[in-house]
Amino acid sequence: MPESSAVLFEKLVRDGFAKEDVLLVDNGSDKFPMPDQTNFKLPYNIRFTGQAYMALTYLLDFFDDQNYLLITTSGRLLDEINYKEKFEKHLITHAENYGFISAGLFGGLTPSNAPDQMFAPQGGGLAKVYRYQPIVMMVSRKLLEVCRRYSAAYFNLKLKRGWGIDRELQFMANLTEINCYVDRSLPVEWLTNSTHASGRADESTKSYWQAAGSEMEKCFELKYGSDWEKLFLKAFAGDLILNSSGDILNKECEI
Repeated sequence: MPESSAVLFEKLVRDGFAKEDVLLVDNGSDKFPMPDQTNFKLPYNIRFTGQAYMALTYLLDFFDDQNYLLITTSGRLLDEINYKEKFEKHLITHAENYGFISAGLFGGLTPSNAPDQMFAPQGGGLAKVYRYQPIVMMVSRKLLEVCRRYSAAYFNLKLKRGWGIDRELQFMANLTEINCYVDRSLPVEWLTNSTHASGRADESTKSYWQAAGSEMEKCFELKYGSDWEKLFLKAFAGDLILNSSGDILNKECEI
């Protein structure tokens, strides 16, 4: 089973977050009972992106916080780690120009799907990684506002199942020259496919992967062209930027 939302909520409170600062979002599904701590509930399941869109729009419109710690129930937080302290230390160094800092991972499909993000206590640390897994990450308001302006990542409602949110979030950051990192010294256990394994998913793992992958491909092909992956990689390499009008430019042509 995925990590209980209530367990995550209580862990964050123990780490020092005020209860009123923790938004526990229920997606309206009837697969799991709603935790008592829930303070943001959707009337029915509008899938992952819809859930994130609603919650982040609420936060950006009604609160002036500059940083948000986003956690999915696919992640297990370790009792011996104070995640509030860890991410606050990052802010001291990177507050000026960061987009997100994502935690390192172990467990699940980490070795095959996110090997560059693997928790590495010996010699681990900050790294710029393409195609990371956003299980636990601190995101800046600056980057979220950019994404909202261009209907990207969490604000791209065509990515209903969530695949591609990570890539487009990073793409927007790279275009606006905002730094993004993975902290491979900060461990989070990745509970891969745990909902499917418990028999509570709406569809099989194979069906979900096929549908999510197809949805992402179609969305990005329509939005960025058939070479969208090359475009994303080019931005990751630092060759592209976004100008004030929203046009993509080659960095060497910037005036």
